[in-house]
Amino acid sequence: MRALVETGYTGTALLPIVDAPAVAAAMQAGVGATIQTTLGGQLDPKRFTPLPVDAYVKLLSDGHFVSESHGWPWDAGDSALLQVGGITVVATSRPVSLYDRSLFYAHGQDPQRFDAVVVKSPHCQKHMFADWAAQMLN
Repeated sequence: MRALVETGYTGTALLPIVDAPAVAAAMQAGVGATIQTTLGGQLDPKRFTPLPVDAYVKLLSDGHFVSESHGWPWDAGDSALLQVGGITVVATSRPVSLYDRSLFYAHGQDPQRFDAVVVKSPHCQKHMFADWAAQMLN
């Protein structure tokens, strides 16, 4: 996310971030609020520093969803859909594996509607994205 913001990326992007404090701030403010918070750097603060942002709270969730590929229930903890310019962030309180598109769909987001989609997972099922992605970086 930092690279997108700092380079002035002008397209639309969808990405997941585990950030319990940002989610808590969104939960407290409520849907429709704009919050000043930081995103990122919660799980690996030695390599990543939190990015200060103004984020619009689009949706709040308990973070429960079912994986489209395996049918397994997942619990991402309290979650918030945040908008930072053209970047849509699915912020979760707990990490979950991104095998497929389920986390995005559970928060009302269709990855095909974005110019860029970030999926950080060693076990991602690439076929869930390959049919429509112009380019995949690994």
